Amino acid sequence: MGESGDPRVQLVRTLTDAYNRGDWDGLRRGAHPDIEVQRPGGLGVTVGQDEVVERMAPEVMESQRFELHRIEMRGDIALAEGILHARGAGSGIEITQQQWTVYRFEGDLVRRMEIYHDREDALAAAWG
Repeated sequence: MGESGDPRVQLVRTLTDAYNRGDWDGLRRGAHPDIEVQRPGGLGVTVGQDEVVERMAPEVMESQRFELHRIEMRGDIALAEGILHARGAGSGIEITQQQWTVYRFEGDLVRRMEIYHDREDALAAAWG
């Protein structure tokens, strides 16, 4: 699962664990102050720690969890693959969605995340 000796691979794991616990302060610690998150499906880009945390904190979802399967690291870019599990707050509808996230690092912090539901799009974004 990636280059386990690279501290940025461990940071992706740590951030995933923080997300799964709803530990928003934990997410902030690994994120650049001006982090950008490109949301899937043309939903736009969220900028800054506060706005990113606000978007990630579940309101519409009763629960959400990312099951991390694989991380590949090349240079300052990591590609994480896994499955998003979520349950609607009002409806109780369960969602299971394959997801790829491209992490772009600036030093030891995540500067940008790009979330994809299509593998080929994620690979093209990560590796060109």
